[in-house]
Amino acid sequence: MKLRRPPPTTLGADLRERGMGLRVLEQGIDTATAEGRAMFGMLSVPAKFQRELRYIPCNLIPLV
Repeated sequence: MKLRRPPPTTLGADLRERGMGLRVLEQGIDTATAEGRAMFGMLSVPAKFQRELRYIPCNLIPLV
């Protein structure tokens, strides 16, 4: 039996579950609106990608 990590909780999903929103004043992002949720989601894609890169097994990384 393989033990697995629980799926990571994102800030946006956690706030939505609690019925809360996030407003970023400097960037004009408000997760209470559809546009704000879309922008927040698009900004989270590179962060998710970087986090996944940390867990690539060393033997799969090509030597350049």
